[in-house]
Amino acid sequence: MRLLFRTMSFLATLMAFVMIVVDGTTVISAREFSYTTLGELLGRFLGPGSMERLLSGLVSNIHPFVARVVAVAIFAPPAAINLAIFAIICWMIGRRPSEPEAFERS
Repeated sequence: MRLLFRTMSFLATLMAFVMIVVDGTTVISAREFSYTTLGELLGRFLGPGSMERLLSGLVSNIHPFVARVVAVAIFAPPAAINLAIFAIICWMIGRRPSEPEAFERS
């Protein structure tokens, strides 16, 4: 199980780095600050209209205010930041537990 989380952490780190490079080249070529959100990235991978279906399904199952907060907090920030946070969480889950320190008696 730890190997799975370590692998997911590695892949998320790679994807975050790729998104930094892609967004950086976009900023340089367009000469204006723009970034790819996680919603746009998922929309590209899952196909056209997938984010609208996902958000409408989210609104139909939970309160619209909570769905809006999720949409703003998760899907609106840059994808590189979300992927980096996901990589850190996976790394923390997948790391080896620390050894208990032996207490010396004096």
